[in-house]
Amino acid sequence: MDMKKIFVYGTLKQGKSNHHYYLGESKFLGEAKTDRDIWGLADLGAYPAMTYGRTQVLGEVYEVDQKTLARIDRLEGVENGLYMRDTIVVDIGGEKHHCDTYLMLDAVRLYPAGKLKSEW
Repeated sequence: MDMKKIFVYGTLKQGKSNHHYYLGESKFLGEAKTDRDIWGLADLGAYPAMTYGRTQVLGEVYEVDQKTLARIDRLEGVENGLYMRDTIVVDIGGEKHHCDTYLMLDAVRLYPAGKLKSEW
């Protein structure tokens, strides 16, 4: 089965509202942070959006199958352009990993009141 690593930083993290429904059965690989300080999280109220910034974003990495990935794509609105899924590099315990994640690169322009932070 084709498995993917996915970096999550918002409602899909452990203890957050969407975790159990989407990642509850997926393999947790560890807490992680982006490998470079070029990201930030815009607080959009009910959820965050990862966009360009000046910090490292903290999150979690999971190994998911294609069915789970497709379900998360629907949640994140990839088909209608709300988020885009792309590959970034994250650090898990000192090791670099290429992981897919969900980006909203226009978040700061679309939601100018949202302040960027590293964790949500």
